[in-house]
Amino acid sequence: MSAWGTPLDPWGWEAVRAGVRVVAASVPPGVVVAAQWDDVPDMVLVGAHWGVRGQRSGALVGVPAWLARAPGARVRAFRAGRRCAAVAVEALRGGRWVPVDGGRRGPRWPVGLGGSVSHSGGLTVALVGSGRLGVDVEVSGEVPGAFLTVGERALPRLGLGEVAWRRVLFSVREAAFKAGVAGAGETLLSVEVRKVGPGWAVVAGAGGVVRVRWALVGSGVWSWTF
Repeated sequence: MSAWGTPLDPWGWEAVRAGVRVVAASVPPGVVVAAQWDDVPDMVLVGAHWGVRGQRSGALVGVPAWLARAPGARVRAFRAGRRCAAVAVEALRGGRWVPVDGGRRGPRWPVGLGGSVSHSGGLTVALVGSGRLGVDVEVSGEVPGAFLTVGERALPRLGLGEVAWRRVLFSVREAAFKAGVAGAGETLLSVEVRKVGPGWAVVAGAGGVVRVRWALVGSGVWSWTF
């Protein structure tokens, strides 16, 4: 979840649908993206190489003990993340899948599958499948300049303003971090965006090098690996 996230109202449901379409158009068979927006909590958009569809989720999502005293918004985000994960798994495997709590880092994925979940400003997105997966969404807000490395400050801005540019770099870093580009025990600050172009970036860390896709959608950024 972004520390700089703000409400998703400027986007609208169609912008969320557009984001799912962008991701779905780029992923190979065996990878599914699912998204939910707080304003439409009973509907999950799910997309893959076959296109995008709306689906109502019947996933049973309980609240684990470690989250029982959290603020209501945090609990809603948790349930939305597990719901999106369930819809994505069911789209891949068929049948009903009930998420089993795996702690703060995500659910216990079925054998052969993995995934990543992101929250920002009422938007929840899950990317599920096989491969080195990571997803991040940043609705809006400003990333502190101190977050950027010397090498990142030298990268081309691709015509973006300062606020949008920093947000892109933060988002692609976060997606790569979730995909395991950092070494064991390392933080987001231990990885670096080495190259960037329109809709793609290369991020490096102790865990290797990951290529990330990104897109500006509505007022925010979507970034993902596969």
